[in-house]
Amino acid sequence: MYTEYRIFSTIKKSINFIYNEKIMKTYFNFLLVLLFTICVTGEIEAGISTPGNDYFPLKVGNRFIYDRYEIVFGGPPGTHSTYTIAVLRDTIIQNRKYFYINAGIYNNWFRVDSISGSLYMYDPVNSCANYHYEKLRDSLRAELNQVINYCTVGLPTQCTSVTNSTLFGYPVTVKNFYVTNGSQSHNRKYSDKFGPLHTDNSETIGSMGFYNSIDMIGCKIDGVFYGDSDLVGINNQNIPVSFELFQNFPNPFNPKTRINFTLKKNQIIKLIVYDLSGKLITTLADGKRNQGMYHVDFDGSNHPSGVYFYRLESEESLEVKKMILIK
Repeated sequence: MYTEYRIFSTIKKSINFIYNEKIMKTYFNFLLVLLFTICVTGEIEAGISTPGNDYFPLKVGNRFIYDRYEIVFGGPPGTHSTYTIAVLRDTIIQNRKYFYINAGIYNNWFRVDSISGSLYMYDPVNSCANYHYEKLRDSLRAELNQVINYCTVGLPTQCTSVTNSTLFGYPVTVKNFYVTNGSQSHNRKYSDKFGPLHTDNSETIGSMGFYNSIDMIGCKIDGVFYGDSDLVGINNQNIPVSFELFQNFPNPFNPKTRINFTLKKNQIIKLIVYDLSGKLITTLADGKRNQGMYHVDFDGSNHPSGVYFYRLESEESLEVKKMILIK
């Protein structure tokens, strides 16, 4: 009787093992399919974000509002104004999904790669040998002291700090990226959950020194408002809230570049280009313009390589930026 019980028990365990083994094989195959899906698409469904996307949440309707500070050392006191980064629309380019952002250095199509976490900018002329019709902006998953090289030429950027902080009452991790060429330096900070947190630029040209920075004061992400949204008029997604002249793109350039600016009300403006000696090169815009966003192109075909300045002025405001023509 005992022998029969042992035989029955052994047979039962064998059946359970075979049954469990089939379940494990099915489960293992499911995991393989799931892993393959994640590797190919970078996400299981659109609602799940990746670490890279957390540092720059790209979605149509998202807006990031900043306090901008500018000063010319040895000149008049610095000025403060409102600066806006808005994600306006999306599209598919080269089988990749990009988002159009309409502010200054970010005035282009961008995407965050769901696999690498890198922030890329669309490059229609395919000028970067390391990438196909795009340029690496920042590697948002970079670790402390990691160095990032954009193209085969150019200055490397380093992740100089990774710190824990609090923003709008939420715990966040902030990464700082730094680049310099000796006379010019940049810092760019990204916060997980809220995106680009801070940017500054300092530059020396001869005896003149320039400094400007932006610091986040509010944002709208996935329809939720954070920070000082009422102050900056974040609810209005299409109407400019400031008189603003943006950095030209591309820069340096040869021979053409585009200059963007916004007007917060109807006014008479003038946009001119002049060289280092102060000589007027050309007038790009002159006269009354309605409130809105504008762009004009500057063609340097008939001008020598060098540093040029472009100035936007109205009865109430004046802004100046530098651009470099390299032939």
